[in-house]
Amino acid sequence: MAFKRIAFWGSSSVYGTADTEGGYVGRFRHWFDHEYEYEGGLVYNLGIPGETSSKLCQRFPIEFDSRWPDLSVFQIGVNDAFRVGGVELPPQVSLEQFEKNLGSIITYIDGRSQILFILQYPITEEGNPRKTYDQKHLGYYIRSEVETYMHKMREIAKNNNVSCLDLWDEWIADDKYKQFVTRGDGIHLNEAGYSYIAQRLEEFIPHMVV
Repeated sequence: MAFKRIAFWGSSSVYGTADTEGGYVGRFRHWFDHEYEYEGGLVYNLGIPGETSSKLCQRFPIEFDSRWPDLSVFQIGVNDAFRVGGVELPPQVSLEQFEKNLGSIITYIDGRSQILFILQYPITEEGNPRKTYDQKHLGYYIRSEVETYMHKMREIAKNNNVSCLDLWDEWIADDKYKQFVTRGDGIHLNEAGYSYIAQRLEEFIPHMVV
């Protein structure tokens, strides 16, 4: 393993909402600790439920500078596309601002860490309208719009030579994602979903080019 310090940033999928094993980051950490127990590696889970790329930009510099990861992993964007208050209202973070936010993060890292983007898996809209994380408002996730943000994230990765684990294309084939998201919710992962992403990371990260 070329990476000794790995940090994950994002929202509820990174945080591991409703999972007793800490989501896919927790599962990956268990594997990492077992495989490299004598090498002094560290895995950080810096996911916050409800996070947007704009909020991430505010906290990122101090969190990055206090940990100095060899690999920085991001799964972000679905909450940027969330429409608070009504389906006719604009997303929380515009697509243009989303691109600027990811660009500023890449610029801040400035080659001091390898970067990996995990593209959000497809969602269903069955949970709409749903409460915001603070329970104060109702909002809507629109699948086609989330897909637009993932296309943009893929484009940013390509233009900046950033590695990308593309779960969107991987899970959309044959509606594969439906077995990995919580029934009735349509957006949060179930145990099988967390386990699958952890497995893909265990396969992907050790073979990244440094």
